[in-house]
Amino acid sequence: MVRIVVGAVLGYLFSLGSSVVWFMKTHHDPTQRVSTRYLLASIVVGFFCSVTTGFLAAVIGGSRRSAWGTAIILFATGGLGVAESLLVSKSGSLELTWVSIVVMVPATVFGGEWAERRLEHVKK
Repeated sequence: MVRIVVGAVLGYLFSLGSSVVWFMKTHHDPTQRVSTRYLLASIVVGFFCSVTTGFLAAVIGGSRRSAWGTAIILFATGGLGVAESLLVSKSGSLELTWVSIVVMVPATVFGGEWAERRLEHVKK
């Protein structure tokens, strides 16, 4: 059980790190409005990073449940981002937050399911 939780937390930290690297490399503030081109690039990069995140979480945790745990953490932090944007900062710039909820959460689960199918030591 502890290994599954560790896998989920490390998966989330990997996801967080990849997002930070993306925004630093592109020199873009994630709280500002984005162009359609940047949004599409973020979706593609976010999808592949999330599949990798789910895969690594499942491998580290030894179970696809770690990928599901990471997806739940991503969903919760995405929801908090939406709430903060609407209630506190009133920035209204939610495009990247919605990408994290709609694209990254399912991609993370997919990565965990993929790890289960590809690796013998990853179980249900």
